[in-house]
Amino acid sequence: MKTTNMVIVFLSIIFLSCETNKNHIIDPGFGSCPEANGCSCESNDSCPESSSCIQLFRGKYCVPNEGSIIPRFQGIDQFGQEFDLYDLAMQGKPILLELGSSTAQAFQDFSAWKSHQNNRAMTKKWWKNKFSRVRDLIDNNEILWVNIIHLNENKNPANAETVSLWHKKYPHDNIIILADPEAKMKKWVRPTGLPCMILIDENMVLQKHSLRGVEDAIDAVYQMVDSK
Repeated sequence: MKTTNMVIVFLSIIFLSCETNKNHIIDPGFGSCPEANGCSCESNDSCPESSSCIQLFRGKYCVPNEGSIIPRFQGIDQFGQEFDLYDLAMQGKPILLELGSSTAQAFQDFSAWKSHQNNRAMTKKWWKNKFSRVRDLIDNNEILWVNIIHLNENKNPANAETVSLWHKKYPHDNIIILADPEAKMKKWVRPTGLPCMILIDENMVLQKHSLRGVEDAIDAVYQMVDSK
């Protein structure tokens, strides 16, 4: 009985420590237009601090700079539970956030490859052999990977069913899948193509921002892992 109580106390201390570390991060929030990331802009002055007004395909928009703190996103995961992105803080591991929609073929192919379902992704024009190593890093739990889906297969806002079905189709114990029905993270990142991947560190600081594709973030995570 004493041993059980000691274990409970020990786990409680760890939990409280993680909560304390997480809550020390100052959440910048997603903000709202006209002065938030993802909003149209005329100059850097109309964007949040640590953001820039960038010319994209359909106009100029506020885009976060590397070094920005990512907002505290919370979404429903593949198990139907609310997941707080900041729960991944202070674990000493790089965090890759992959943004996509259920209808994007490249997103499907990459998820099938990561979950060892098939290797069709390796036959695509966008594939590079250097990507192969990232699956080993996921499998060995050396990095943290989060898929954030904003649209389901019918191009409607993603929900708990969307991410549950995605997990059943592309299962992997080390990949977190979150629904983002309001496309909050997509608007914050402002990608010009999907899938799109960004890299953040354990302090929730943006280390590599990308407007489209996975290559830049994968290169950056290799550098981060190899520098340890």
